[in-house]
Amino acid sequence: CVLPTGTSRHARDQGPRSGNCFAGLRTVSEPQTLTWEGIDFQENKITIRSPKKVRDASGGVRELPLFREVRPYLESLRETAATDTGLVFPGLNKTQLRDRTLEAIERAGFEPWPKLFQNLRASAAIDLVDRFPEH
Repeated sequence: CVLPTGTSRHARDQGPRSGNCFAGLRTVSEPQTLTWEGIDFQENKITIRSPKKVRDASGGVRELPLFREVRPYLESLRETAATDTGLVFPGLNKTQLRDRTLEAIERAGFEPWPKLFQNLRASAAIDLVDRFPEH
């Protein structure tokens, strides 16, 4: 994934996308529930609470590294974050995220994949296996 940088709107839009591209987050359910309390910038880790996996033995909670590709977007958002909700992406909805992602792909001159977010998650998994083969 290649994501543009720039304004806080870019950070707001790109944050969830970077989570899908580089960390394999489930869209939209996992970014929607991500809180600032769940991001540990000092320890470089994110605690994810997945509504889809709440019935699993883990209770739907897992930790993943705060990847270098995701960190700048989260840091930018943290600087402008509203403190009242505690949510990293307040107001995020699937239609808005999908539409903005498709627009960004088309502006970049690419053709969107079918099953866009499912494929972003799968692509992230393949990239992570390549980067961290011992896991």
